[in-house]
Amino acid sequence: MVTIEEVKAAVLGIDNGKAPGPDGFGAMFFKRSWDIIGSDVFAAVTEFFRSARCVLQIDLQKAFDTVDWEFLREALHAFAFPGIFITWVMECVSSTSFSVMVNGQLQGLFQGRRGLRQGDPLSPFLFTICMEVFARGLRLASHNPGFHFHPSCEPQGILHLAYADDLLLFSRGDASSVALLLDSLSQFGDMAGSVALILEKLESAGYCRSCWF
Repeated sequence: MVTIEEVKAAVLGIDNGKAPGPDGFGAMFFKRSWDIIGSDVFAAVTEFFRSARCVLQIDLQKAFDTVDWEFLREALHAFAFPGIFITWVMECVSSTSFSVMVNGQLQGLFQGRRGLRQGDPLSPFLFTICMEVFARGLRLASHNPGFHFHPSCEPQGILHLAYADDLLLFSRGDASSVALLLDSLSQFGDMAGSVALILEKLESAGYCRSCWF
């Protein structure tokens, strides 16, 4: 549990123009009124820690630019896309080339090695397939006895929300649940070549292909 000194130090460290919440009270209000409202703020913070809720906002930096092509190919195979379709997709993805503009002139030409082209209408769909692999790995992690759902998400079994490369992860605020979320994210980051392994684990856990997610 945090101490009132730690909470006060955190409040004093907020920029004066920032607002900790949507109620319209800026950080300057909390700083100047601390002698009056400090105990109430501390009570609210400690209640947050006692109720153990956790939401992680993850920004997958340069996510489109770092998609591994072999990972994408294996994901398409794992989800049983037709072979000719996979060939077409990989040809579109891997045939990219780039030039560098120097003093207003294009110089050189080099082939890409990874990533999806932002602005290409195909890229968001391919990235969604990659994120589906992560979602199913996350679902597998949720069956670990040490994982507990976020109280507001448990009835629906919600573990995450994703929009393009913005990601929200939900769990109870205990250490084991948060660790499992972070482990799943770390494994996804190092997953090139192991898509089939996650899907195999899901099948061995009793999940058929039509009901994984």
